[in-house]
Amino acid sequence: MNLLVRQAQQDWVDEQWWFGLLCQASVTAPMTRASLSEVARRARLSGRQLAAALNWNAARPRPRARLPGGQPC
Repeated sequence: MNLLVRQAQQDWVDEQWWFGLLCQASVTAPMTRASLSEVARRARLSGRQLAAALNWNAARPRPRARLPGGQPC
């Protein structure tokens, strides 16, 4: 178990967490028709964090084209 925890900690990046926050915020009722910047504000992300999260997503082998709420990435 310790090996799994250590591996997860080594592989983790803040940008992944921020992208997850964007995904969660995008599906709340008032956000389904909101812009990406509005969703980021709802997720309490700064402009720098939003950009970093989107760059992290874009660099993934299979990046999401849209957030779960339908907003383009």
